Amino acid sequence: IEQILGYPDNLKFRSCMTLFAQVPTDNQIFQDALQKYFGGEFDRLTLERL
Repeated sequence: IEQILGYPDNLKFRSCMTLFAQVPTDNQIFQDALQKYFGGEFDRLTLERL
């Protein structure tokens, strides 16, 4: 994803996908993006801020 978005937008993308995946609605698309580009791992710093 860094090749597509570049730095630091790749970090912003991961943070946003982590944040949106926490919303208690159908959020599978955000989890799918995390799985595809980050091995399913959430952004730790984003979770700590929540």
